[in-house]
Amino acid sequence: YEAHIVRLARATPPPDATGLMGVLVNTPVSGSYGGRTQPTHAGSYVLVPDHTLLRGLHSFTVQAWIYPTLPQRAAAQGLITRWSADGAGFGFGFVVEPPGTLALWIGGQHGPIEQVRAAVPLRARQWYAVAGSYDAATGQVRLWQELVVRRPVDDARVTAAGAVGGQGGTTAGPLLLGAQRYVAGPGHPYAEGCFNGKIERPCVFSRALSEAEVAALTAGASPAGLRCCTTSHSA
Repeated sequence: YEAHIVRLARATPPPDATGLMGVLVNTPVSGSYGGRTQPTHAGSYVLVPDHTLLRGLHSFTVQAWIYPTLPQRAAAQGLITRWSADGAGFGFGFVVEPPGTLALWIGGQHGPIEQVRAAVPLRARQWYAVAGSYDAATGQVRLWQELVVRRPVDDARVTAAGAVGGQGGTTAGPLLLGAQRYVAGPGHPYAEGCFNGKIERPCVFSRALSEAEVAALTAGASPAGLRCCTTSHSA
């Protein structure tokens, strides 16, 4: 590419001229330069480094308030995810799938993944209280999705349930808020599948909460009262 310094004579050219009026200034900057590839990975996220508390997650519950601005995208958007560093071990992803559906993925990052998803897609620019739980002993997965401000025709709460065969374990890997997968290969690390929207008060619990406990959280109960570890992020 070429670079030059130009002194502008006027910002608005007269009617009989085309383009901006300027004078080329001879400086050491002028010349031809070789370009290089500089990939840009858009999207903000929070990375919580691997920790012994995270490795001890067998059963778990994830819960947050979300405000999706583009729920329907070409790739899944991560809300709260944790995959093994090598992609071979157990992991989970609390995500918004391409059609805009809330889902909990259980499995390996690159291996077979089992999903349980809500039947009603998320609407854009609406606040939702969402939660997903996994019971390692039974394989039971449950989802909750509730509009914070509802119209009379809206469902009070959307729920889904299913059973998966994955098993929690001592997987090593970071926890992501607002992204689907962390790429720590050669070069600058980045995250894929960043969430387009806002995440408020995300929580991670080391057990599968009951429906009554999830209802209490969405009603404003303190997560600390349910013996959880919490962290917050707004993107």
